Amino acid sequence: MIDTAQRTQAIFMPLGYMLGQDPLLIKADMLVRRTGKNPITVRGLAHALGLSERTLNRRFRELTHEPPQAFIMRRRVEHARTLLETTAQPIKAIARATGYEDESSFRKAFRKLTLTSLQAYRAQRSIRAA
Repeated sequence: MIDTAQRTQAIFMPLGYMLGQDPLLIKADMLVRRTGKNPITVRGLAHALGLSERTLNRRFRELTHEPPQAFIMRRRVEHARTLLETTAQPIKAIARATGYEDESSFRKAFRKLTLTSLQAYRAQRSIRAA
């Protein structure tokens, strides 16, 4: 079977490749990943990038087809996935390392994006690694 519909191939591109296409996204990604004690918010991201929140929202919708908050959540969950796959840190520590103060919010965000629980994800990845 051949898909003859004219569609963008962006959904098949790795996010890293897409981020490499625009300096704004590269810088935003670095800012989100440097969480620390004060995780970045949309307002903080706009300020750090020298944009108004409205301009940031417009640019993100143009570049990623999602609002900045969704981008921030997605990048945090991707970082959490890496930590789950490569470390044995407890869930609470991973939540804090990825910018979530509340473990429950972290669990909800992770499930929303991956459609699986943290424990199931870790178990699945550790089986593959073994």
